[in-house]
Amino acid sequence: MMVAMLFSELEGSTLEELIDAFRGPPLDGEEYRVSFYDDVADAIARLGGIAFLEEELDQDDEDRMAAAIGALAFAQAPGVDKRRLDIRLRPLLDHPNPNVVITAIDSLRRLEDCTVHDRVLELLDRSPGMIRGRALIYLRVLFPDEALPLLLDALNDPDATIRFTAVDQLDELQFTDRATFERMLGDSDEDVRGHARYILDNHFLEPVAMTPGGSPRK
Repeated sequence: MMVAMLFSELEGSTLEELIDAFRGPPLDGEEYRVSFYDDVADAIARLGGIAFLEEELDQDDEDRMAAAIGALAFAQAPGVDKRRLDIRLRPLLDHPNPNVVITAIDSLRRLEDCTVHDRVLELLDRSPGMIRGRALIYLRVLFPDEALPLLLDALNDPDATIRFTAVDQLDELQFTDRATFERMLGDSDEDVRGHARYILDNHFLEPVAMTPGGSPRK
């Protein structure tokens, strides 16, 4: 079985070769460290290396550990012990490495773990932008009714990545108040403006929109 890889040097690698790559330094340099280990771990999972990845949960290297966690949580393999992984993930929401926290949030969302709701809300209040963005996605997927006012509030966040996430996740919620997205066309960030324009051009084909209160706006 061949696995498509972000890093072309590893295209067509066997499971053993991928494990060796995962244990070694990133091929294209330290600046690509996170994406390299994420990509290799995903490939290892697809080739059935579940037992190896579970061993890596106790890895001292935080980027490798995070990569193993993410690959296991998103793997569709029957050999993954999702309950054990779930328990292992929860304490990582307090990890000092933001990359580990992000992976933990994404993985807990994938595992549909609602028990960490309160901790994720705390992260939303006082964390770096990328963590807060992942917290919004977690809430949108597992607690959509609660997420709606949080996303609307996030449209005014000083961090452009949070505003972009809010626009994107409101669209995922199928929020259809056109005026909300039109307002974001005046955002100071080019990516936010562009995403709002894309949504308006592609997802607003019906003449009747819904207001934040849920009633039709003619």
